[in-house]
Amino acid sequence: MNSQEQEDDDLPDPEEPEESDQDEYLGSMDTEPCPFCKRQIAEGVDVCPHCGNFIVWEDHRRSRWLLITVLVLLGVFLIGLLLWGRVF
Repeated sequence: MNSQEQEDDDLPDPEEPEESDQDEYLGSMDTEPCPFCKRQIAEGVDVCPHCGNFIVWEDHRRSRWLLITVLVLLGVFLIGLLLWGRVF
């Protein structure tokens, strides 16, 4: 790597917005934490601008509700077994 390439690597990317600009922009819209890096991102984006992971919002939310539903049903089943043993 020559010195010119190294100098180019040290310069900020002209296409990348500054951190303060991102905070102001995100402050005016609905945001959610990225499921991977947990930094605030605009709701509904396809790719996290911070970590670069692809985000599928529907699948993420659906899997969370599925997990909650399974845990609640399992809890009800276990409580039913405990009560059933006391009755008979």
